[in-house]
Amino acid sequence: GVLPVTETSHVIQASMTAGDRDVLRQAGPTAAVLQADRVALPLTVRSRRPGDRLKPLGAPGSKKVQDLLVDRKVPYAERDLVPIVEDAEGRILWVAGVAMADQARVTRPEAGVVILQMKKDQA
Repeated sequence: GVLPVTETSHVIQASMTAGDRDVLRQAGPTAAVLQADRVALPLTVRSRRPGDRLKPLGAPGSKKVQDLLVDRKVPYAERDLVPIVEDAEGRILWVAGVAMADQARVTRPEAGVVILQMKKDQA
């Protein structure tokens, strides 16, 4: 599906597919590839909240979203505009354009993946 993020004039597009390791090449600053069986659907998009935490991909422990945004040098005025994608269990899976959660990393792409892409809204 596609969800508009009106505050930033972007959309977040989600799709599911099965494939091989080549699907991981789609990940980047504006995209995330998540292991489908580690994601509780439906996904929601929201802004950050005080106390939000996630374990970034490859990091040794969890980190506050606020600290992650500061570390990645996201300007103060833009921090509340960064879309946060969470699953039905309230777990943060992707801080769009900043970091993906380690818990949703792809280990078996052939079992299915969820591809999230943040794009400029063409409307």
